[in-house]
Amino acid sequence: MRLAPSVLLTLGAPTGAERSLGERLAGWIADLGFRACVTADAAEARRRLEEERHAASFVDSALAAPEGPPLWRTLRYAPRTPVVLMARLGARVPWSEALARGVATVLPWPPRVGCVRAALLAACGPLPWQTPRESCAPKAPPPGAASATPSP
Repeated sequence: MRLAPSVLLTLGAPTGAERSLGERLAGWIADLGFRACVTADAAEARRRLEEERHAASFVDSALAAPEGPPLWRTLRYAPRTPVVLMARLGARVPWSEALARGVATVLPWPPRVGCVRAALLAACGPLPWQTPRESCAPKAPPPGAASATPSP
């Protein structure tokens, strides 16, 4: 049996209501067909991104890397994993800078389920349960089929 693709959640050390939001976020991700891997440590998040493959990584904008700058500024070089930045309301997060540095998309914190779905779609394409859409262009008739359009 093949494991569902994983999404790494780096939420800092949430307490109280934030813990509940983090649990709901993990639940929403699981409902969309992904495995949620949660970490509260910037160094562990970086290590896991370098050693493991994830469909996406959700990163709290307030979490600092061990060397000081915000973690999201140091993850742009993480191989193969799009970063979804969760920007806290009222925080001074330069969204345009984040996108220019390679962040796949920015998600407001606290998250809503529709935003999480849209962020995953923007970060990694069709969700595991989705099938690619068929083209809306009219299909060509098979060779030798009579044309439905009368000839002049």
